Amino acid sequence: MIKVLCYKSEGRWLDPDAANLAMEVPVTLEVIYQAIKTGKPHKAPGYDGIYLEFLKKTWETTKEDLLQIVNEMYTEEIISDYQKFGIIVCILKQPHATQVEHYRPLTILNTDFKLVTRIIANRL
Repeated sequence: MIKVLCYKSEGRWLDPDAANLAMEVPVTLEVIYQAIKTGKPHKAPGYDGIYLEFLKKTWETTKEDLLQIVNEMYTEEIISDYQKFGIIVCILKQPHATQVEHYRPLTILNTDFKLVTRIIANRL
């Protein structure tokens, strides 16, 4: 679980223990839906092949399953190797690349992993 050393809320610093308690609260459907809505559209899917747009369009059908998956990852720290798997793609920085420095590595992560990281970032 993530441990917070200091936390600022509404202009004042909170006790780290209080901040850590806020981080340990299970994720709700509202929080997941907000993370889905704020994600950038038309991003490449990870190894799971799931686009963010798919989750938006199938929200009513998939929300309970997604809630279970996200809470297993977030509160129970159960993240399979498959969920952590990333695909590294090298993107050209300039045409006619001849050296490694002419490429930019890009790691494509699974959508559920991206959602959990967005939720953590929002809670910090």
